[in-house]
Amino acid sequence: MNEATFKPAVLARAKTYRLQGGVLSEIGIDGPKWELPLADVEYAAYVDAVFRKIRMTRLDLHQGDTCRSIRLGQPAAGWIGDPDTQKFLTLARDICAGLEAAQPGTKITQGEYGRARWIMFIMGVITLVFSIGILALVIITGVPSQKLWAGMVPMGLMFLFGGYISYLSFPWRALGKISAAELVRRFDHWLTSPQPPLKETDRLRD
Repeated sequence: MNEATFKPAVLARAKTYRLQGGVLSEIGIDGPKWELPLADVEYAAYVDAVFRKIRMTRLDLHQGDTCRSIRLGQPAAGWIGDPDTQKFLTLARDICAGLEAAQPGTKITQGEYGRARWIMFIMGVITLVFSIGILALVIITGVPSQKLWAGMVPMGLMFLFGGYISYLSFPWRALGKISAAELVRRFDHWLTSPQPPLKETDRLRD
């Protein structure tokens, strides 16, 4: 049996999860709040991103219309050394190992997906359009060149940020997949190594 208690965010209340006999559950004061047999998981996704110096990691497990998420949000600096991170990674590793045992060859999607991916894409497009519109308005209204060039810097940064977010979350691009067994090996490596890189995960600009 694996039981882990950690805070999903710095200011959040601690949650307790239990993995026993191939069944994952969240434990409340009066017993399990929910239970999910890993053999019944139909779709799984792992999300790992950094935004505004916060590293957000999440393992989503879908059964029909229900999604159970194991998540963690911690400052990116010193992330791997945080006790909550260690507990999260250990639990996520054991869940993936359980998925592989219950459903050999299970593939796990990497990166943001579904509605959240569309929301990020739309936000990026809106930021792009807004920056272009503001720049066009400034030019049309005949703002002096000195003020125009001063405004180019923030508008340019906004344009680049919108383009970057739109590119990362482009909803028609196929997401990568990784086997549950490989993700187990990756978690094992992270648990015994310095802070893991984000080169193979869904990264947002700090």
